Amino acid sequence: MSTPTTQSGDSIRWHDSITKNKTLIIYPTPAVKTFQWYLVFKNAIKEFNNFKAGVTFTIEEKIPPEQKQDWKECWPGTNVQFDVCVGKTEYTACNQKQGPVIIEDGLCKGTTLPVEVYARSEKGTQHLVRVKAFIMMPPHPISTVKDPSGHKRLVGDGVKLVMAVHELIHACGLNKHSNQDVDVFSATFVSKLGPSDKQDVAMFGQREMPPISLSDETASRIQKIWE
Repeated sequence: MSTPTTQSGDSIRWHDSITKNKTLIIYPTPAVKTFQWYLVFKNAIKEFNNFKAGVTFTIEEKIPPEQKQDWKECWPGTNVQFDVCVGKTEYTACNQKQGPVIIEDGLCKGTTLPVEVYARSEKGTQHLVRVKAFIMMPPHPISTVKDPSGHKRLVGDGVKLVMAVHELIHACGLNKHSNQDVDVFSATFVSKLGPSDKQDVAMFGQREMPPISLSDETASRIQKIWE
């Protein structure tokens, strides 16, 4: 492996040592519970795993003893870290700082920071592979549209679920979005607020989510990089 990079194309495979197991181990940081994202996080994992797209996520809750003072270190064995943060954020992976990334609070949008390196194949050629990924969600996503009473407010868990599943798809190796309004991996959506946050949904054109929808084409793209 060489110097980590965060540049890649439409999609990228994870390192062979990870793809052979067909699973990504994901760790939710303490902030996930602090900012009330934990239930959304767990439901997003279930939704992704139900896609049956050739890879699943396995949750790791425990912090290794040597990392308890600095949980932003991404230790060997944990592939993806799910965080809730705001402002300038950076992490350590492959013994190097990754980032910083600026996370704006209030946006209905997450960010995934991948860590990719050049690895040598059995044939002796070098190719770019992913070795870590950091998912970052804003603490307080606020809708850009008003609810039925004419107010803007924090979105409910349904919209946050859409945001989280979208970032899990990025983390598993897809970079290029689906065509607009095709599925949960489309680039943008509009929040539709109900009378209460429990009735909030994300609108992809005329399609409401949840329930979460993934097209056969996007599922096939995931399967291809996890074969």
